[in-house]
Amino acid sequence: MGNSDTETKLLQQHLNSNSFKNFKILEEKLLQTQNQLIQQGYINIERSGFIKKNDSTYTEKWKLNTPIKNARIKHNNLLHQELLKELNHKHDTLYIYTNFEGIEKLLKKINAFYTEKGYVFQEVGLSEINIKQDLLEAQLKIKQQQQRKVTTIELKGYESFPKAFLKYKYKIKPGIVFNKEQIAKQTEKINSLGFASQIKPPEVLFTKDSTTLYLYLKKKNANTFDGFIGFTNSEGDFQLTGNANLLLKNNFNAGEELNIHYLNDGKSQTQFSASAKIPFLFNSPIGIAANLNITKQDSSFTNNTQEIKLSYQITPSIQTSIGYRAISSNNLTESILIQNQEDFSKTFATLNLNYTPASATSLIKEHSYIEASIGAGNSRTNNSKNRQVFIEAAAAHSFILNSRNSIHLQNNTAYLDSKNYLTNELYRFGGTNSLRGFTENQLYASFYTSLQTEYRYLLNPNIYIHSIIDFANFSNASDKKFNRNYYSLGFGLGLRNKQSLLKLSFANGMHENQPFNLQNTIVHISLIINF
Repeated sequence: MGNSDTETKLLQQHLNSNSFKNFKILEEKLLQTQNQLIQQGYINIERSGFIKKNDSTYTEKWKLNTPIKNARIKHNNLLHQELLKELNHKHDTLYIYTNFEGIEKLLKKINAFYTEKGYVFQEVGLSEINIKQDLLEAQLKIKQQQQRKVTTIELKGYESFPKAFLKYKYKIKPGIVFNKEQIAKQTEKINSLGFASQIKPPEVLFTKDSTTLYLYLKKKNANTFDGFIGFTNSEGDFQLTGNANLLLKNNFNAGEELNIHYLNDGKSQTQFSASAKIPFLFNSPIGIAANLNITKQDSSFTNNTQEIKLSYQITPSIQTSIGYRAISSNNLTESILIQNQEDFSKTFATLNLNYTPASATSLIKEHSYIEASIGAGNSRTNNSKNRQVFIEAAAAHSFILNSRNSIHLQNNTAYLDSKNYLTNELYRFGGTNSLRGFTENQLYASFYTSLQTEYRYLLNPNIYIHSIIDFANFSNASDKKFNRNYYSLGFGLGLRNKQSLLKLSFANGMHENQPFNLQNTIVHISLIINF
């Protein structure tokens, strides 16, 4: 019972009952109640001790005394202004003001602030405590030890992991202030690289003069083959047909990439491209990338594109680069029937920006990204020279609705600005990566933007089905009246096993003045194999 009716009522609210199974449970409940009351400011509780009335009945009298409601803590300008703002408490040059229940949270926030600054062994508390009625006054006491900075990073499990990724992409390197939460957050992003994963959270060893960070990593196979290859024998001419993409990644433990792509539709188009990228050249923040693309359009023309870029990692998610692009085209026929098609050569200086936030991928969620390029240069033919500017952009994002449902969006946009336009310099698009329901690179334009949309539903951990609603708008600046909207509708599925992902989709393409025709349906097949 309490010392008054008010105190007794308060005690009964905490106890909830006057009956307990045994004396031990009674003691534990009373101790719990006392601690709860202390948190509310009743720090001077007086207990009389148990009085045994019989074998099953005990009484004890409590005197709660006046509770402390407020606190005034003297800090003497020991705290950073940044910290004082974060505390969100009323303060002046000498004191911090709070209610009693907020003291513990206040001390924890102060401790967390200095821990983030590398003072992992500091002690935060109160001294010179003085109580005046319902006000507690005290002196803030901060005993700081040496600020801890990472002196050494040890890799366990995958010792050959390219440390340049830690240093430049994730900003984890010797000399940084030790911040456990920030380091854990950054190392978790390693899982999104594709060629490595984190086995367990980082650990740290503190000695008197050193702070050693241990990272536990595992190398993953990141090579992929994507596509289908076929063979045709048209008019006695043996041909390799299909669409294949080979990606070789991190085989030399430098995070490097080699990508080879081959496309032959068996009719009018053959394309070969190769690209190589080293993200951190000679363990520096500078990366290098080179691309080669050769396209042959039936017996009309061939285009050759070469590009080189130098990149710099600004933040873990943002990379910028400057580049040089050269394009040449050879007209394979002198027929006057092919209008507005000539030999040309052009060169561009380019500026590029990539944004790739680290994110875990799943069967219904893909990596998000934004890529943008702008270039300016000159195009030359036998008869003229034109100043040209291009803009190219691509973006994708998966919106996760819940564990089974998601919406995936992907956009590709390109624009070429020129005084004159040649047919063989226009952008080619259509097909799996831009507008399904049309054959690969079937459409061409000086400007186009395409939006691919999928609503995905996960049937089980290895199978999902999805809708297809794609849209494209494109135009040719040489003909101001030419502006088309194309659409495609369909459905598809994805089937995954340990080493591969099979994607099968059925899409029907049409334009705004064309009715739906089932015969226009195109089947897109993609098989991605990891090795």
